[in-house]
Amino acid sequence: VILHLYILNFRVVMYKDTIFNKLAIIFKNIFGADISIADEPKDVDGWDSLRHIELVNEIEREFNVKFSMKEVLSFVSVKAIVECLSEKI
Repeated sequence: VILHLYILNFRVVMYKDTIFNKLAIIFKNIFGADISIADEPKDVDGWDSLRHIELVNEIEREFNVKFSMKEVLSFVSVKAIVECLSEKI
């Protein structure tokens, strides 16, 4: 049982890493910047409200998902986006 839980947790971590890696490419394309999981808008040059919408649109297109306004407003960090995506896909 412990081994099964460890393997399951490992899969979740790997899955979130895959999401983060795809997000990193999107951020690089939009902002020309490398990101970390802890980054917030203040850490990424140009991540303002207008670019936030551009970012959301590109994420929706790339991951084939749609976000509610509540979800979009919860994207206060890269980690928050990864968490939301991991629940949607």
